[in-house]
Amino acid sequence: MKNQKKPRFSALIGFTVLMAVIAIGFAACDNEISYHTVTFDSNGGPAVAPQTVRRGMFATEPTPVRKGPPILVPGLYTGSPESMDYILVEWRLPNGTAFDFDNTRIRGDITLTAHWLAPTIQNAIAGVAANNVAAAVSHINANPDEYILLLDTDAMVSAVQNLNVSGVKLSILGIGSERKITLTSTGRMFTVGESGVELALGENITLEGRNPNDNAVVAVENGGALTMLDGSKITGNNSNSDSVATGRGAAVIVEGAGSTFTMKGGTITGNNSTFVGANFNAGGLYAYGDATVILEGGSIQGNTGFLGDALISDSGLTFTLSGTAKIGTITMSCIYATNRARLTIETGWSGTVAGLNLRGNNGDIDTIISYWETAYPILLGPGINAATVGQITLGNFMGFSAAIPKPISDTHEINPANGRLVKK
Repeated sequence: MKNQKKPRFSALIGFTVLMAVIAIGFAACDNEISYHTVTFDSNGGPAVAPQTVRRGMFATEPTPVRKGPPILVPGLYTGSPESMDYILVEWRLPNGTAFDFDNTRIRGDITLTAHWLAPTIQNAIAGVAANNVAAAVSHINANPDEYILLLDTDAMVSAVQNLNVSGVKLSILGIGSERKITLTSTGRMFTVGESGVELALGENITLEGRNPNDNAVVAVENGGALTMLDGSKITGNNSNSDSVATGRGAAVIVEGAGSTFTMKGGTITGNNSTFVGANFNAGGLYAYGDATVILEGGSIQGNTGFLGDALISDSGLTFTLSGTAKIGTITMSCIYATNRARLTIETGWSGTVAGLNLRGNNGDIDTIISYWETAYPILLGPGINAATVGQITLGNFMGFSAAIPKPISDTHEINPANGRLVKK
């Protein structure tokens, strides 16, 4: 009888082994190294390259930018530059459901289609004359919001335009080609003078200062913000001012806690500082106090002044170089050894500084050199290395007019390990 039970036991073992083999086969099929194609239909947007994804892995969500139809009517519009473009909502499967890039593994070829929201910008605001900067600013201050000012001709400004009501953001763009806003009397063109206020200069917009002038073209103070984008320019200012309040001859002044200048593109060029009294002037940019300057692109070059294109001072100032930002000559100033301006270098910065001067409020050049030889670095940030230090050309030690400048590179260099100025 025992021998009669063995076949049943053997059959059970065989069935179990068979099922295990089948399970392993299915697992092997599911885990086999294979690849699938994820195709993207941009649905009116720019072409998006397909992705080849290993089976069981995740696709990467693309974020194309779909421009809206060009607006050819000048005027003041409610909205931001982004409201002129389509907004990408999601990518959808063929059945119309949204695809979840974070949680959906790819197990076959699929096509995803972009779903967009149409531009939300409306008609130009009635009652605000086209190409009239002063009329636009007056309306904006009375009705704080985000606005776009579109110009299709050159415009003139005869008095300072104060953006000083919290909640105001004004973006200025030119239609078709370069549009100039020209200053026709001495003084500033714009003051961005309140926290929560921003002026953005966009494509095809040039602010042209005055020759002669006694002030900056744009002053950013009291927590305001200025942004320059690709295609914008500030030029043509010839200032004889040596006052801190009027920019020390620079075309752009940024001062005080919370005040921010962000340069994503554009140029500050062709400005001149002519005052020679204290030798404390730069033609392009002057930043001091606890302000923040972030240069991500664009350039500050081709400006003239005793201290070059840009002057920065005070240890509370944050001045950052990243992206492709370029500066001609920049002068960092100090009052004494611990109150000194510094540069922050971000990872991947690929721009240049054509000349870095180190200045002190002293008539004795050796005393000034001692200010900069302390344990405090002159460069900060994660991007400091031999390559980025090499992108900075050292200029001169400088002081008051009685101090004869000395070339920094004759005796000193920047240590790429810690950003300190050290003797050779």
